[in-house]
Amino acid sequence: MQGSIGVPLEYTWATKPAASSVRADHVIFVTDVGNGSYFVSDGTYWEKVHPVKLYTTGSTTTAVTNTTAETQVASFTLPGGVMGLNGILRLCPMFSQTNSANTKTLRIKLGAATVITQAFGGAGSASAYGILTIRNLNSQSSQKSTQGGSLGVGTTSSAIGTSAADTSADITVSLTVQMGALAETVTLEHLFVEVL
Repeated sequence: MQGSIGVPLEYTWATKPAASSVRADHVIFVTDVGNGSYFVSDGTYWEKVHPVKLYTTGSTTTAVTNTTAETQVASFTLPGGVMGLNGILRLCPMFSQTNSANTKTLRIKLGAATVITQAFGGAGSASAYGILTIRNLNSQSSQKSTQGGSLGVGTTSSAIGTSAADTSADITVSLTVQMGALAETVTLEHLFVEVL
């Protein structure tokens, strides 16, 4: 029974009590974040008890064909405060693309600000999978993010990305692709997003 000893009360993210209004270590269950998620109060903020599956495209694919314009392929809302002070937003996109030497560019945005720019594809490459991260730095409005490498994995000469998006409020996260030449296709085959 909800509210019994050992069974946390259930809330939506919008109706949860302020973390400062309950004792530290108080656990709640939030029904509308991921598939339902547990959060614990630290006396000031709600912190995740476990990784939160935030978004997935499921079996839906999005293709971009015959354009060099930057085109959105996915978008979702990151609920304000879910990342917390030191949370990590991990995005795992999977693409198929025209096998050519022409550059394909992935951009990830928090609100209007581009926080990750990543080139992928190239001759001999018909697909790509990435593990990209955006991390809050002891603040809900200061982030570092992966850049360069092979879609976020590996070494690169690119500096780590920095941004100042306010993740304490709801913010739109969007993914765009841009191709370097016409007569090509990039398809977002799958996207999985979680908050750590």
